[in-house]
Amino acid sequence: MKNLLVQFASVITVTFLLSGCLKKTDEAPIGCDPAVTAFPFQIKDGATNADLFFGASAKYKPSELKLFPENYTGEKDSIPVIRLINSTRQGFIIYPSIKTRDTILVRIAAMAPDTLTFKLSQPADACHPWDISEVTFKGKPVASEDLYVLKK
Repeated sequence: MKNLLVQFASVITVTFLLSGCLKKTDEAPIGCDPAVTAFPFQIKDGATNADLFFGASAKYKPSELKLFPENYTGEKDSIPVIRLINSTRQGFIIYPSIKTRDTILVRIAAMAPDTLTFKLSQPADACHPWDISEVTFKGKPVASEDLYVLKK
């Protein structure tokens, strides 16, 4: 009788564990970490193509860059900006909220903010980051190789 109870408990446990693997959710499948969508960018002078924040031509400190959601109400609503430094480039990175279209206000020092917009498309599975497309800055299209270059 004890052996029958152990077998029954084993079958119930395996069934429970397998049903969790077959359930469809928005969560990342077993075997991959949930992907994080990142938006890496630089801000350059539109006339000279000089980096405005890094290098000998920098006019501003990284701390003078502030990003806000479209309908922000104050400084407390700022979007965290992370400095991105690799062997060939320096820039910034943000992790946008996941919605189909995002509008962000980009303010440098005391200047009036400029508008950054982009479209986010859901990937085929949760192991891949959302696709970023239709990027515009100040109403002009922005292309990317490894960083989006925003021209001020």
